[in-house]
Amino acid sequence: MSYTAAKVLELIDEAALEPSEVDRLLAPLGISSSDLRDAGRTFRMDEILNIFSILAENARDRFAAYRAGRKMRMAHLGVFGLALMSQPDLRTALDFVLKYRALSSPMIGLGVEIGEQESRLIFSPIHAINPADAGYPRLLDFNFGLVSALIEDGLGRTDAISAIHLSGLADDMTRKALESSGFRIVAGASQDAMVFANAVMSAPLRYRNPIGAAIALKLCDQAMAETPAMFGIVGRTRAILIANAQKPITAAVVARELNVSERSLRRQLALDGANFRDLKHQVQGDLARKFLTQTRMTAEDIAEATGFSDVANFRRFFRRNFGLSPGAFRHAKRSDRYLGRK
Repeated sequence: MSYTAAKVLELIDEAALEPSEVDRLLAPLGISSSDLRDAGRTFRMDEILNIFSILAENARDRFAAYRAGRKMRMAHLGVFGLALMSQPDLRTALDFVLKYRALSSPMIGLGVEIGEQESRLIFSPIHAINPADAGYPRLLDFNFGLVSALIEDGLGRTDAISAIHLSGLADDMTRKALESSGFRIVAGASQDAMVFANAVMSAPLRYRNPIGAAIALKLCDQAMAETPAMFGIVGRTRAILIANAQKPITAAVVARELNVSERSLRRQLALDGANFRDLKHQVQGDLARKFLTQTRMTAEDIAEATGFSDVANFRRFFRRNFGLSPGAFRHAKRSDRYLGRK
């Protein structure tokens, strides 16, 4: 999955770093401040983790990642935020987040556990993240800040979260950042989580709007239909295919990466309504179109970068799937941009 730099920009603003400083700090990554502000530029999760780690480490405020998350509001999340704020109560809002979280470019996994007296919102690394990465605690800081701010904004109260549990994946900086906002911390927990009394889960949201929720949910359903699967076995398979796009990767290779048999991989994909061949072609097609519209790579270079044995096979694949040759597709997209069409 790829990410825009919108959330990174919040961190830069909070870190009070000048563009020249950002350029210097991120130069080893081959990324500049102008890259981050380019609305059309996307980044891999490993790049996002490195950016978070470097910028947070050099910020004038040591809690910059957490405070950047705290500045996020539902309105910053587009139609996803509109649908979220229109939900009737916190429990329904969390159910919505779990179902539609792909629309918010999630950088962390979420889960909900409902107990007899209290409930937990669990934070966990998504499949594209190595939790041992030095940048993960800062990503955790940002998301703790973001989610706590959204909950307080939605409920109109600051006492909704009764405690925050921290596992070994969080570090001392995470604990201190959360304590700076007055949260009660339980260290040494098995999972990173926010804890709520069950009465809070049924508390009404102050922006609830049944009509607005219905309209926004319809738009979210449409967006989800257009968004490639990013979670579960389908998402993990796509992630491996993207990471190895330049190789003629097989189902057997992906299965080994996932520590399952090839038969099990194909069976699990089928249960999710997918198959390996189609997923591979989707990834190749998505990447090819991106390269054609966002780079000056030749058809030969794109064929190699997307795992085709030769450019002739790539051209046949592209015409069969998109109805145009790669060159005609690139020309049409450039004409659309020139004429102001999407």
